[in-house]
Amino acid sequence: SEKDTVKIDLGGKIDNKYSSPLELSGLRKKVMMRYRNEVDVVLFSVKNVDIVITSKRFAVAEDWMLLKNLKEDPKEYKIIVLKSGYLSDEYASMAKHSFFALADGYFNQDITKIPFKKIERPIFPLDNI
Repeated sequence: SEKDTVKIDLGGKIDNKYSSPLELSGLRKKVMMRYRNEVDVVLFSVKNVDIVITSKRFAVAEDWMLLKNLKEDPKEYKIIVLKSGYLSDEYASMAKHSFFALADGYFNQDITKIPFKKIERPIFPLDNI
């Protein structure tokens, strides 16, 4: 059934250099099969934190209707965290504040941390020149 307590390993599958899967135990609140004919979706809850998990990579940040399709109102949440490189217009319009956090890993967007080896240094914007 949907409302089962389950243990899962979440994330850390693409980049094992900077991360590893999180071992979580929580409540499987809702299940939606074949959302947009692309992915299966689970609303998983751990200690009052709801997590939307998809069966494969999916642009959740671009699809703010996903929460509504799970019968959740995004405006009822105090905080929404998106694992994405940007904030869509729809989520931005709901937010009083937004923050962008850079993190090491496979898709690191902090270009100053990428170990470029085949370019002449110094070079802007990587170096202070």
